[in-house]
Amino acid sequence: ILSMFPKLMSTLPGPHQKLFINFENLRAFVRETVKSHQEVLDENYPQDFIDCFLIKMEEEKQNPNTEFHEENLLGSVLDLFFAGTETTSNTLRYAFIIMMKYPEVQEKVQREIDTVVGQNRLPSVEDRSKMPYIDAVIHEIQRFADILPTGLLHATSKDTTFRGYHIPKRMCAGEGLARMELFLFFTTILQRFTLKPTVNRKDLEITPEPKTNASRARNYKMLAVPR
Repeated sequence: ILSMFPKLMSTLPGPHQKLFINFENLRAFVRETVKSHQEVLDENYPQDFIDCFLIKMEEEKQNPNTEFHEENLLGSVLDLFFAGTETTSNTLRYAFIIMMKYPEVQEKVQREIDTVVGQNRLPSVEDRSKMPYIDAVIHEIQRFADILPTGLLHATSKDTTFRGYHIPKRMCAGEGLARMELFLFFTTILQRFTLKPTVNRKDLEITPEPKTNASRARNYKMLAVPR
């Protein structure tokens, strides 16, 4: 029934109501952000995605069939927010507990940071190509964590033509940005801190939290000791 009439969920009591409230709060925040962009918009110098979308909205305001309207803008910004925030934060949760579980790996990571970056500046995007060990560690964390094991049940692995329609190989639009974010967050934190558990590291459980659709790291406590 709920699949046929999903709006019934908003009328039923339960813990999902908190999710709805949080979503509406986030939507209100995005709406205010869009409004602030509208107030200072310079069509000759767009600053970000919202500015570009607003300019396109203005260009197509006479088109009744346009897809460039405020509701789609809000939805697009929310999609970018959810797609980029949850996966990155969950991967970092796994990364930190794995570093505590395997301190010898953490030491090698910090040694490479000290060699390439040092302590007098923050890591930058340009440093990534000079840090093969850290790049390999992040890839292994992503492989192990498998954040969304059922995220895409079917995806095109190569360019395909089906009944005259061209279907290109599937690509995540934000993959490059996500990898850079992970690299910068991970290296900056380990440049400044050594991560230590509050329990014996042998007792740290790095398997995912049970009974969740996504592969979520279990809750844990961590000591961030300044280096």
